[in-house]
Amino acid sequence: MSSKAAEFVVNVQHGSGRKIVTVVDRGILGKRFEEGNRRLDLAAAFYRGTEQREEEVRRQAQNADVIHLVGKASVALGQKESWIRKGNVLTVQRIPHAQVLRLG
Repeated sequence: MSSKAAEFVVNVQHGSGRKIVTVVDRGILGKRFEEGNRRLDLAAAFYRGTEQREEEVRRQAQNADVIHLVGKASVALGQKESWIRKGNVLTVQRIPHAQVLRLG
């Protein structure tokens, strides 16, 4: 296993037959960002989880129905894995975030 420190915080929730995975850059967890009527509250329980490395995030996301990605590293991973495209990324105070919905 890699000695590189975990850079993501991952929360996995199950409800209504769906798996929801939230991935946040470790360095911004617990912070709040606002811009106009857009808000990211990364202090909310929804975003709290366990620290994980990239390979662990990939494993968790494999069979997720919904994936929330917040932060530069998290969104970059989503783009690298082709879960999202650059045009689907929003920002709040220059913090990128995106959501993946897998239907079917």
